Amino acid sequence: MPTRPIRRVGIVLSGACGRSLWPARMPWGTIAVMETFAVVPFTDTHADGVAAVCAELGWPTYSDPDVARRGCGAPGVSTSVALDADGVVVGFAQLFGDGIVQGFLAQLGVRSDWRHRGVATALVEAASRDAGVQRVDLLTDDAQGFHASFAHRAKDGYRIYPGLDPEPYRRLSDR
Repeated sequence: MPTRPIRRVGIVLSGACGRSLWPARMPWGTIAVMETFAVVPFTDTHADGVAAVCAELGWPTYSDPDVARRGCGAPGVSTSVALDADGVVVGFAQLFGDGIVQGFLAQLGVRSDWRHRGVATALVEAASRDAGVQRVDLLTDDAQGFHASFAHRAKDGYRIYPGLDPEPYRRLSDR
């Protein structure tokens, strides 16, 4: 992991995934300066950073570092984190999988100042690869365009809340 800020001119590789973030149509002579990031597997040392990302996004459950530590490191969970050049967590993806075929993207969060830089794409690809899955299912309310940018097949789905009164959730789904 870098110990100082890194700024590159030209093609920037997104850490472990190696995807080029270079814009396809840049006028000749344009100099692009982009910050780099690295995508690494989650360790307990990343829990505070994951909690900070969740707090910024308004996700209360994983805003507690202890919950983030236990949830992101639980058996059967593949969590990848994106780190800036100073080692600060700027995003994370949490995926559950069977290790063979099927995965479920449970959480994908990127700090607002790091969006539209390829971080989320690199996180999804890394978590999927680390989980050893061929396909990933997910639910989303507000990121349809991003998820549609992957090879995909759209399907209707349900989020089930066992043991809770279904009536309040029916009203929400009628909106």
